[in-house]
Amino acid sequence: GCVFKAMHLLDRHSYAVKKIGLNSNVEPIEQTLGEVRKMAKLHHPGIVRYHSTWIEEPPEGWQYRFTPSMEGADQIVHNSGPERNNAFLFIQMEV
Repeated sequence: GCVFKAMHLLDRHSYAVKKIGLNSNVEPIEQTLGEVRKMAKLHHPGIVRYHSTWIEEPPEGWQYRFTPSMEGADQIVHNSGPERNNAFLFIQMEV
């Protein structure tokens, strides 16, 4: 996954958020959630502190983008990028 810095809208604190693509394969999802559960239990000065986890499903059609065609009408082009997943797991940690 990728990690980005984000500011929480309510507490105005900056966090590192890791975005992990999930597909319909149940075993890797359970393995990832098991790792998250272990991180939630860790409290050590040498380990980045865990805050929260959530799963989001992208809206329908999110893998498509519109491009102008030669005739002036829009075309729908399938996005064949790396994020062709059914859902995303987000892990919020301290910066």
